Amino acid sequence: MNNQESQYKLEDKFAEFENALYEDFKKELDLQPMKFSSEDARIVKGTILEINKKRDIVIVDLKLKAEGVVGYKEFYKSGEEPVLSVGEEYEFYIESFETIDAVLKVSRYKVAREKVWKELTEAFANGTTVKGKIFARIKGGFCVDFKSPSDDSDASDDSDGIVAFLPGSQLDIRMLNDVSPLVGTKQHFKVLSMDEKFKSLIVSRRAVLEHQRSGNKSQFLEEIAEGKVLEGIVKNITNYGAFIDLDKMDGLLHIADITWARIVHPSEVLKTGDKVKVKVIKIDHETQRISLGMKQLTENPWSYLEEKYKVASTIKGKVTGITDYGIFLEIEKDVEGLIHVSEISWTKEKYNEIMQSISIGETIDAHIVSVDTNSHRIALSLKQMNSNPWKSFVETHKIGDKLEGVITNIMNFGAFISINGGINGLLHVSDISWSSSGESELQQMKVGDKISVSYIGGDVEKQRIALGVKQMQESEFKKYKDQLKAGSLVTCTVTSIDQTQIFVTILETFKTSIRKSHIAYDKSEQRTSRFAVGDKVDAKVIAFDEESGNLQVSIRDHEEDEKKRLLDKYGSADSGATLASIFGDNN
Repeated sequence: MNNQESQYKLEDKFAEFENALYEDFKKELDLQPMKFSSEDARIVKGTILEINKKRDIVIVDLKLKAEGVVGYKEFYKSGEEPVLSVGEEYEFYIESFETIDAVLKVSRYKVAREKVWKELTEAFANGTTVKGKIFARIKGGFCVDFKSPSDDSDASDDSDGIVAFLPGSQLDIRMLNDVSPLVGTKQHFKVLSMDEKFKSLIVSRRAVLEHQRSGNKSQFLEEIAEGKVLEGIVKNITNYGAFIDLDKMDGLLHIADITWARIVHPSEVLKTGDKVKVKVIKIDHETQRISLGMKQLTENPWSYLEEKYKVASTIKGKVTGITDYGIFLEIEKDVEGLIHVSEISWTKEKYNEIMQSISIGETIDAHIVSVDTNSHRIALSLKQMNSNPWKSFVETHKIGDKLEGVITNIMNFGAFISINGGINGLLHVSDISWSSSGESELQQMKVGDKISVSYIGGDVEKQRIALGVKQMQESEFKKYKDQLKAGSLVTCTVTSIDQTQIFVTILETFKTSIRKSHIAYDKSEQRTSRFAVGDKVDAKVIAFDEESGNLQVSIRDHEEDEKKRLLDKYGSADSGATLASIFGDNN
């Protein structure tokens, strides 16, 4: 056997010895009686055998097969050098079962740490609370030191404790502006989560407070009554209101119950941490919820407004808001009225002028349209302080009056014309020309062009003025009024045919159509296929508009008139003549 093989054999024997010693240590430790912790075999009692300040170590007898070594400084307390004697007994934490120079590495500091961790573990498992001290603020929360959860004293010691993380949201039920009173004093906490490997945990003070409050909530609800005035602290603000901490529980202060005045968001009146007086306006014992009110503690300013402000009167007010739907006007403290966009001006031009000139804080006059004290609404108007230009126009003009105007807008159905001091009238495409297409004439117009028009109709309620250009000239169709009056007989030329009607031309000028129901008296003959393009047919005029040239004719009505004429002339009930005999039907 060479030297290398001998070395390998020797190392194997040392390894076997170490493993055996390790297993023996574990067995001996498991059998070691523990007065303070039967579950944690790493904590043992030992007696000081040797104190070596030069090497900064203390050798201890652990009553095991190897002695223990611990740093001398671990016996320091409050920074003072300890007074140690051989034979003194202490508790030690075995950091490793592996021996170094035939001794075990042990620790004094970690004894307390292990005890603390055990108590925290039990508290987490049982859902009980533990005591700790907040000692530092960090990002997202605070650090809490746990040294001896079972110790109610505030005395400090140098033992290593467990440091836990307290999220900022778990500090208190409400947001605290000043945390300093809590720092350095023992507080109750609940363990939310633990990590055994890294000895880390997350705790909550809020959970403890909420648990305490839950037990008092039912009693609190029984003690108070609707109408009772309470004091509380604004805990949280939302878009729809604020939550008020009433000490025993929270109540909701809805945005509509904060003030009689109009507000868009509760933060306009309240801020977190404010102390407020509130009135209990509703208690729901089933859901254990309280509705609170602030404005109910003051007189309702709307209760007397109906008597104070009369409809159709004029008031002064300060502009407090300008929105897309109108202008808010404060007419007295906590009372606002609304000038709706439809009540700002009679005309668009004047509306733009007012909206550009008005500003927040300005005092203006307004006309009262209505007062609704139940809904807390006052409707105001600016335009009704002036005469209605639409009414004035209709009252001072008659149909056919010639007007001068300017084109302000062109749409596919017509043009808007500014007339008579800014009101707009509509020139529809059908009222542009008697002879040519209204659409083609419209395409020649431009915004800003001056134009002469005729007044052809008005509606004050709808604020509409109808204008025309063709009405300024006599209709070319009037020359046909005698030939085409209702009841007249005309000859039509068929120009085209489809399944539902035939299209015809009359007097080489008028184009119209005759539907199937009007092409024959007999239903069996009401077929468009009977006709061909170019056919001449007689028809009766049933309607003619000499202004627009609209013409309606009927072959059926002409046949009915002809049959009636023949029956009156040739037949009677007494003679026994029939339509069939008159028209030669012998079948």
